Amino acid sequence: MTFTEDPSDDCVSAKIEVPDGEPIGLTVFRAQMKHQRVVVAERNGAMHRDQINPNSSVSRDRFAKKAAKKFGFRRIRSDRQ
Repeated sequence: MTFTEDPSDDCVSAKIEVPDGEPIGLTVFRAQMKHQRVVVAERNGAMHRDQINPNSSVSRDRFAKKAAKKFGFRRIRSDRQ
């Protein structure tokens, strides 16, 4: 995973390597209201954008599942048991 931060953009970006194909680009923008942040995930020209509370596991899980579906992943691996 590669991180970049540009204070003038008010965001943090990362590239997440995927074993079979293009990496996933992830950008998290500064919170504008309460704890909500705009998060954008991009891969192979497809984009998933949403406002989430990064402190909420439910919010993070929903974002990951929707992005994975949009990018054509069949299943998300989880450490949970």
